[in-house]
Amino acid sequence: MENTAAIVHPEPIRLSPRAIAIARGLRRTGRIADLRAALSGASGREDRWLVLPARRDEFYFLRVDGGELRRGEDFIASEPLQPGFVGAMIRVGSNNGEVEPAAS
Repeated sequence: MENTAAIVHPEPIRLSPRAIAIARGLRRTGRIADLRAALSGASGREDRWLVLPARRDEFYFLRVDGGELRRGEDFIASEPLQPGFVGAMIRVGSNNGEVEPAAS
C-alpha cells in the first residue's frame, strides 16, 4: 500500500525589521560570510530562532523578533550577546540607524 500522507511545509520564517538590521550588521562587519546564503540556508529553531553560520565553527542564533542574539557551537551552549553589541549591529545594519524596538 502506498503512503499517501501529505508533506507539510513550515511557513517561511518572518523576520522583524530589527532582526533584519541585526543580520545585516553581522554581514557588513564580516561576522557571517554571506547573508543571502545564511538566510536562505538557515533553519528555524522552534519557529523563533534563525541560525546564521559564523566564520568559525560557531553560529549566531537570532530570535526572529530581534529580541535576542546568541553565539555558540550549538543553541544549548550558546550565550546571549550584550545589548551594546546588538545595538551596534542594528546601527551598522540599518539604513538610517532607526529600527523599532524588540517586542517584549
